[in-house]
Amino acid sequence: MNITLRQLRAFVALADSGSFTDAAVALHVTQSALSGLIKEVEQTLGVQLVNRSTRKVNLSSAGRDFLASAETVLRHMRLAESAASDVRNRAAGVVRVGAPLVLAGYVLPCAIRAFGEQRPKVVVRIRDTAVDALVDAVTSGDVDLGQGCWNQARTQQATALNSFINKLKAQGENDVLVMGDINSYLEEDPPKVLEAASFESLLKRLSAQDRYTYVFNGESGALDHAYASSTLRTQVSGVGVWHINADEPLVIDYNTENKNDDRYAATAYRSSDHDPV
Repeated sequence: MNITLRQLRAFVALADSGSFTDAAVALHVTQSALSGLIKEVEQTLGVQLVNRSTRKVNLSSAGRDFLASAETVLRHMRLAESAASDVRNRAAGVVRVGAPLVLAGYVLPCAIRAFGEQRPKVVVRIRDTAVDALVDAVTSGDVDLGQGCWNQARTQQATALNSFINKLKAQGENDVLVMGDINSYLEEDPPKVLEAASFESLLKRLSAQDRYTYVFNGESGALDHAYASSTLRTQVSGVGVWHINADEPLVIDYNTENKNDDRYAATAYRSSDHDPV
């Protein structure tokens, strides 16, 4: 599969305008060229993305599902270009952080002061954002980063887990493997607590494109982890993520509620919303 950015931009423009004519004008291409780009994407994916009529173009069910991923790819490309610009300008600019009131008012200001000492050219602006609105705020571009209210609690849980592991080590159990749903992404604080205690994040042995275990609104990340103690990690010969859930369509989801088309089957696929490590 080899879909180009030009094809993605053509598909998103068509979805936004609902018209081959308007999308072609917006992209400064001919209608035939635009139609060719859309057909190339459909042939690559093996599905019909748009329902064509004489009046208006509507996305198919597969097209609506693919639109979120296409928009995410293009947004990430814009972010990458922006990040490259920041590097050239020595990290100057504005970062908007969304967080619930307690974090925004009491926790983040101290962290921002410390960050400002390292990056004086970066202006950090905090926006009071409800927890259940954080994902949408980041997805829509209203904020650049989001910090949930459970980070502190999960960090405390990771600390408690490390204390329990120390008790095991005191009894001679030095080869320790920690696996499961930590419900925190790789770069959040809870995983860093374990890494600071000399545990290796085995997921980081994988390439960035393979280490995800969860997909939400077109965004992917790792919520499920495997950590090996300093004496065990040299004995680990391999690690992988079994991608049977996160990438699968909701139509085969184990949760049969609120689905007009239920194609659930008692197989491994979509038996959960997370991929096992």
